[in-house]
Amino acid sequence: MRKQYNCHVRSFAGFCVLLASCMTASVAALSSEAPKSFIGGEPLQQEKNTGATGVASNGVIQVVPGAYMLGDIEPGSEHTRTFVIKNLSAQPVRIQRSVTSCKCTTTTNIDGITIPANGSVNFDAVLAAPRTPGNKNAKVQILFDGGFRPLTMQMEGDVTMRIKASPAYVGGPRGENNSGMVLLESIDGKPFSILTAGGFKPEYVGFNPETDEPKSRYTLRWDVTKIADLPRRVWWVVYTDNQNCPVLPLRIRNGATGSKADMARFQRFWIFDENLVNAETLIAGNPVDLTVVIKHYNPRGRGKVEKPQWGVVKSVRSLSPDITTELVSSKPLSEEEVRVTFRLTPRSSFSGPLYALVAVETATGVGEFGVVGLVQAKK
Repeated sequence: MRKQYNCHVRSFAGFCVLLASCMTASVAALSSEAPKSFIGGEPLQQEKNTGATGVASNGVIQVVPGAYMLGDIEPGSEHTRTFVIKNLSAQPVRIQRSVTSCKCTTTTNIDGITIPANGSVNFDAVLAAPRTPGNKNAKVQILFDGGFRPLTMQMEGDVTMRIKASPAYVGGPRGENNSGMVLLESIDGKPFSILTAGGFKPEYVGFNPETDEPKSRYTLRWDVTKIADLPRRVWWVVYTDNQNCPVLPLRIRNGATGSKADMARFQRFWIFDENLVNAETLIAGNPVDLTVVIKHYNPRGRGKVEKPQWGVVKSVRSLSPDITTELVSSKPLSEEEVRVTFRLTPRSSFSGPLYALVAVETATGVGEFGVVGLVQAKK
């Protein structure tokens, strides 16, 4: 009986190996024969599916995937992903239009396209990451004729510099947190040193810069009550000796830095696309050309252009003695955006961390943004 049992065991094990081999071959065959998705006659590239998750559906129309989770993404990078809109009904459905939640996202034009019964339409969405760190969530809403409920999909990524901050901000959304801690860690694992943080010497937790060797990660304390002129300076900036990340700006979440900041935007009818320009490394006395984008802003008038001269740029002037600035050019990017190019020159005798305020004046008013960088002495 023991020999017979062992024989059965060996036979069963062999059968399992054979079955697994057959299943692997079958899966491979199915994968090679599986139908491919097409956009304009071209196969859908697999890398465009990276981060796909979930499904959006209203019972008649389905969007696959419902979201793309992009993970860590570099500042200023662009990410293209493909969505498939499926008509699950026996009747054609017409797409009215697509609407994006911000200018950072663009899509393939699918306005007015009719999806046949049991058919599908593919479209691309491109997320342009901002140049400052933090979580970025962009939504695309699809509206349909026939009274069908709109569908919303999203793309989300964590804009991460070569030194990653966790969390990527200081403060709290309702201003209830005036102090706390933040973890800084180099992506490549290499040690670095912190020069200043929030305008002061860094306050470390569990590290003594006088006796300890530089590390690849630090925990810092922050306190926004120490920041002078808080409503105008809305960034807590860390300066390091890391050449790949000399400046790490963290947004200050506080009651004074949220919707109550820059109330003049309602009168001048424009805002900054990003209210911070990271110049990274600068040389004292050497000019450099930088850009900032202003956008039309009229939420009270539902976006109506009530002041056509809102984008006529008159000047760019420095509000700091450490730099000089001058307007180089202004170029409309669209009916709602204008790119402003300006020349910045650090004072020849200045070196070290820079956080300067700069004012842009148009025909309808003045707005301020920050410029940060690490200025090196001219050799």
